[in-house]
Amino acid sequence: MEQNTNIGPEIVKSKTENVGAGILAAIGCSLIGVVLYCLIYQMGYIAGISGLVMVSLEYWGYQKASGKKKSVKGVIISAVIALIMLVVSEYLAVGFDLFFTYKDEGLTLSDTFREFLPLVLKEPEAKKEFLIELRKSLLLGGVVVVVFVVDAVKAVKAKKNAAAQPTAPVQNDPSQIER
Repeated sequence: MEQNTNIGPEIVKSKTENVGAGILAAIGCSLIGVVLYCLIYQMGYIAGISGLVMVSLEYWGYQKASGKKKSVKGVIISAVIALIMLVVSEYLAVGFDLFFTYKDEGLTLSDTFREFLPLVLKEPEAKKEFLIELRKSLLLGGVVVVVFVVDAVKAVKAKKNAAAQPTAPVQNDPSQIER
């Protein structure tokens, strides 16, 4: 009777993906990305780089919580969450920028987001700038998504190829027969 002494990899292979925990972790990590986005925007740098960081954080969080590495499902879920959170990030960053610019004139934070920001974004030039910044974020985030998707697909293909490979039976070497 043959015993499998290679227990570690077997446990990893049989682990199921906990999608719910992965989604919650990805959302939690995306909140870190939103804060980072707003801070970078306030410093006057291209906040779009945060799109790259946000997708990476989300996918990392998904992997840790779901228990599955290099998951195509995880990449897709992280990309969808990133898409939503990057729009939210840009909206919040512009809103906070308006608030800090006009707070000395009596503008409150709630008025900024409830009334002032929607009015500003109706202006063609402001809307254009908003969309340009958003495109930068989505583009940089998209680059990371493509890298993660390619990596995950390669891992899935390698796993399928390994499973499809027949194991060759061990043949007895006549010179090894004990006499």
